[in-house]
Amino acid sequence: VATSSTMTRVRKSPRRRSDGIFTSTTSQAATPGRRADPALAADALTIPPCPLTPRELETLRLAGDGVPVAVIARQTHLSAGTVRNYLALAVQKLGTTTRAEARRIARDNGWL
Repeated sequence: VATSSTMTRVRKSPRRRSDGIFTSTTSQAATPGRRADPALAADALTIPPCPLTPRELETLRLAGDGVPVAVIARQTHLSAGTVRNYLALAVQKLGTTTRAEARRIARDNGWL
């Protein structure tokens, strides 16, 4: 038997903000007792989208601490030239001049 204390889901129609974005006016979470941390939710909405492909991220992750291209190529089953291309694309897309700087930017943005 459902009582009013166990039925905490409240649904209302969405509203449009002045900037045209729809927002939910739900006053309570769908699951009783579970709430999203506002700071975590804000971070998730403000993290910029990653411009790198999964392979570029993988090679950039493996390129830490001066790991040679040949080692990364063996680990990823790619040719050394392909690894160099992925690393060069990652550096270019992130607007840096070095792999270390590209890794730092990717790590700081939560992509690695």
